Amino acid sequence: MSVINQMLKELEQRNEENKNSSGIGSAQLVQKRSNTVKIVLLILIVILLNILGLYVWNLYSENEAFKNAALSELKQQNKKPIELDSQVEEKPTATSKSVNSVTEPAEKLVSEQSSIAEEESKKDEPASNQIATKNKDNTQNKQVIQDDNVVITPVTQSEKSKPYTQPAETIKEQEPKQPTLTISRSQLSPERVVQNKLTKAERAIIDKDVPKAEQLFEDILLIQPDHKSARKQLAALWFGRKLFSPALNLLSQGISMYPDEVDFRLMKARILLNQNNNQAAYHVLNDFSTAKNVEYQALLANTAQSLGELDTVLLAYQQLVILEKHKGKWWMGLAVAMDQKSQFEEAKRAYTMALSKGDLSNNSAQFIRQRMNELGE
Repeated sequence: MSVINQMLKELEQRNEENKNSSGIGSAQLVQKRSNTVKIVLLILIVILLNILGLYVWNLYSENEAFKNAALSELKQQNKKPIELDSQVEEKPTATSKSVNSVTEPAEKLVSEQSSIAEEESKKDEPASNQIATKNKDNTQNKQVIQDDNVVITPVTQSEKSKPYTQPAETIKEQEPKQPTLTISRSQLSPERVVQNKLTKAERAIIDKDVPKAEQLFEDILLIQPDHKSARKQLAALWFGRKLFSPALNLLSQGISMYPDEVDFRLMKARILLNQNNNQAAYHVLNDFSTAKNVEYQALLANTAQSLGELDTVLLAYQQLVILEKHKGKWWMGLAVAMDQKSQFEEAKRAYTMALSKGDLSNNSAQFIRQRMNELGE
């Protein structure tokens, strides 16, 4: 047992030594890694500082070069002598022609006098003075002669030989202007919007696109509720689709806005007659029994006849014979209404007028003759 215990102790000692040695090694590795990281960071910082310095130096050198170039240009401009333009381009007007006629002989005089003076001075003066005068002539400004508000500048031979260069400003002015396209958005008035939608709706009806037409007519009525045409056409579309209730409501609104509008009443009466509601149709028509419309009075007469409203029938046919005197059927209707109201003498005269028009069918003419025989022609 003692031997075993001793061996175990030795193993424990070895394990502790290994742990210590591994801990020391790992600590050294960590320290080495931290040192290398620090070195790498220092190198990167140094490189970045160098790059920054080069960039700053480049900017500085460019700025200095720009300043030097600007200063040199200013110096050159200051060195150039200020001279008057020898020739000035003007528009060909009457005044410019007169100025040219004055300046031409003056230029000749000035050039001749200057040449004579130079020759005499050259003869009298020594060579050194001649050289000095030449330098003076080169540095002096060109002579200017003023005569009656006309400025004359003598032109030398070298200047005359130079080609004329047109100023850049005039060249720019002569360049054709490029055409430009401007797009502006303007808000349409409600009337214009309604007109556009009405055109599209009518086109949709031609193309048999009923839903689109209905939607456009509804939009028109939302913008302009008193639009008669849109209300009529929308009611007609709904009537064609057998949407009777919406069509009746639409027409009722139109009648309330326009009580004397014949079309609204006619359309509403036809829808009611289609629903076998003759009494309601009669009231719609009879509320405007004085309408000067043949179709309206004919429908009123037929509706009143179906309900036995003889007075209304009589009044309706009286309106019809006034509106269309040449039609025998209206005279026949009037005669029948008078006959039913026991107005026999008036009925016989109306029957006679109906036959005289000559546009009745054979059956109608035969009925009239038979009835007139019964009344005692």
